Amino acid sequence: PNYTIETHITNFHHFLKNENIKPPYVLVSHSIGGLYALKFAQKYPKETKHVFLIDPTQYTEKIAKEFYSPPISNSDLEKHTQIIKNPKSSKNKVEKSLSVLDSNTYSIPYFTPKLKCPLTTFFNVDTNSTIHQKLTLPYIEELKKYNSKYSNYFYYDRDHYLNETNPQGLVTTIKKELTV
Repeated sequence: PNYTIETHITNFHHFLKNENIKPPYVLVSHSIGGLYALKFAQKYPKETKHVFLIDPTQYTEKIAKEFYSPPISNSDLEKHTQIIKNPKSSKNKVEKSLSVLDSNTYSIPYFTPKLKCPLTTFFNVDTNSTIHQKLTLPYIEELKKYNSKYSNYFYYDRDHYLNETNPQGLVTTIKKELTV
């Protein structure tokens, strides 16, 4: 079957309807899940109340092309795909191919993250790294440009799993944002 972000969010929407979970929906996602939450909110704008992204992947077209690896050829793309699909491939080869494909700009499903509902992001900021200046701040500027109802929060020197390192802080902030 062809599994894409589109098919996943359509299936998720069907699930919510089948379970009689009534909109409006508040979407809270982590990392790569942010792509799904953003796409869901774009596809179902009348049913989405607010989107919260916890340390999201930062894939808009500008960010992806500027900060991630250069594109690979179609033949290399096919080669790495075949390595991953082959059950006889060594674990090392599969991991290397996954790494190449994960950072390949043409394999990243980037899009313009413009929403009709409010959008809030929570970012881990590593004060020992320049990634905040080079990647996170430009991404935030893009989100602001596309979303008039955008807010963001920074958590300093935490790890990528903010939902585990500060669960109550996130819940409290989400509740506060929903009452604004």
